Amino acid sequence: MPFCYLFIFQICTVLNHIRKEYIKWPGPADIKAVSSGFRFPFTIGAIDGSHVQIKAPLAQLESYTNRKSFTSVVLQGVCDSSMRFTDISVGWPGSMHDARIFRLSALGKRLSAQGIEPYHLLGDSAYPLLPYLIVPFRDNGHLTADEKTFNVLHSSSRTVIERAFARLKGKFRRLKYLDMNDMALVTLVITAACVLHNFTLTQEASIDEDVTDDADDDNFTRDPASGEQQQDVPSSSAIERRRELMMLLL
Repeated sequence: MPFCYLFIFQICTVLNHIRKEYIKWPGPADIKAVSSGFRFPFTIGAIDGSHVQIKAPLAQLESYTNRKSFTSVVLQGVCDSSMRFTDISVGWPGSMHDARIFRLSALGKRLSAQGIEPYHLLGDSAYPLLPYLIVPFRDNGHLTADEKTFNVLHSSSRTVIERAFARLKGKFRRLKYLDMNDMALVTLVITAACVLHNFTLTQEASIDEDVTDDADDDNFTRDPASGEQQQDVPSSSAIERRRELMMLLL
């Protein structure tokens, strides 16, 4: 391994070792403060997946080829209102849908078992409606005025995760394409970039910089009509919870 690559590998390894110091899920003492940063009530984070383009792994080409026909791994991220990642799950094959990644991730399993009542995450329509994961009303052409307003307010709070991904890739442009054969190294590099992302946010006086030019073009979801997304039937408690939140907002 060339010296420069060995040096990068060592740095990324160190950053992975201190990951838990910089990427932290809010504890009981922090959760109210985190929620107060969102306009949407009882929100402690926004969740989404972002594709990181990688060198085509010939042995698993189909699995890592996404619907835009390039090979990628998915970074699932949750961030607070300041764009700081509070949870990441890295290295999922590009063909996997966001909802399935969430179900299989450590975070998804933990929330399924424990919940975070009365708090929740905000996700887009790729995710299932759950008591701890609030998604917008699906636009079937018959939404009420209140439901449309709910969706607008939901989106304005949720898009912070898209800005976080845009900032991440804008700061660390190597994430535009990782020319690596080793999937473990791919995961190592992406995780290290997320740690540095949080570190830089803690060091800067202002995080409201313009990231328009670095828009996360590789952050996309599958078309539910394609049949690639398993449709989850929301529970009555999840439906009722979303209605309660709509009443609080309006």
